[in-house]
Amino acid sequence: MHLIHDHVLERGDLTPMLQATTGPNWAEQVTAVGTAIIALSIVGTAVGAFLARRQLVEAKKLRHISLAIDLARRWDDDALISVRRSLKDVSAERFKEIYQASYRQNTAYHYQLLKLGNFFEDYASLEEIDCLDLSYIADTLGNSVVHYWQMWKPAVYDDRDRWDGLYVKWEGMADKITDQRTKSAPSTEPTEPKRKA
Repeated sequence: MHLIHDHVLERGDLTPMLQATTGPNWAEQVTAVGTAIIALSIVGTAVGAFLARRQLVEAKKLRHISLAIDLARRWDDDALISVRRSLKDVSAERFKEIYQASYRQNTAYHYQLLKLGNFFEDYASLEEIDCLDLSYIADTLGNSVVHYWQMWKPAVYDDRDRWDGLYVKWEGMADKITDQRTKSAPSTEPTEPKRKA
């Protein structure tokens, strides 16, 4: 260090010595503070985004729970229970006769039947807009969705002449559930044993 110091004194140049003894200049200090502020802002934004996403997930869960409770309440409503009981062991052909006669006579029973159809259409609409998951529907009311659709299908197809698009979402949901079950069911086809070469 003495050599540099002696060399600097001989030349009369004090700039290197001043730079060595002083700290960072004001521009370096401002840059360091600015960088620290930006880093803290990024961390704060990331934490905020994480917490916001978590709140959205929780809100979605609560909305799904609320929907599920409401749908269960509707399913267990006396009017729907009465309709379901009246349709026990009714074939698709017989249902078509009942449905058409109740429509022609404009009976209160026809409107009770429509409550059941509308229930499944509402369920399907909620699934279509991702408010309910198809696997949830398949697990809770999947058998009923498919069973009643098979019963209603001939009557609905005839009624679509009057009401275009009648229960198309329910039909689509029943088809999806049936397809899902078909794909997940083990194959019943016989397989040939593998021969050793």
